[in-house]
Amino acid sequence: MKKHYFNLHKEKDRELFYPIISNWWKKWKQTPIPPKALPETGLMISNKGIFICCGFLYKTDSIMSIIGWIISNPNKEHRELRTGAIELLIESLENLAKQMGFEAFFVPARNPNLIKKLNSLGYDLEKADRNINNFIKI
Repeated sequence: MKKHYFNLHKEKDRELFYPIISNWWKKWKQTPIPPKALPETGLMISNKGIFICCGFLYKTDSIMSIIGWIISNPNKEHRELRTGAIELLIESLENLAKQMGFEAFFVPARNPNLIKKLNSLGYDLEKADRNINNFIKI
């Protein structure tokens, strides 16, 4: 698997990655987030030349960073290529955040498969809010 770090605030990266991510959101019946609302640090994982999943790292003014907007390629033909990709994505964003001085990680998730992966990576739902809704105003 290969890691592709990108910044949607840069035109070259936005032209390459945003159409892919936006299309994935639409196919998963989610509303695409505008590039200017996403952080500078994005990571896309590919396997055998196919983009598999991506996520973003938000930096805060505390020890907490936020890994958000995790999404995967909805194409069922590429499902087998996803094995280990989400874990690599999360661990890579964690490691990058640690290099920046962050010590804790917040990851919003509702997808049952993502929640299982987060649990396997040591994330603790008991320390988080339950049954919470996220609201966005752009």
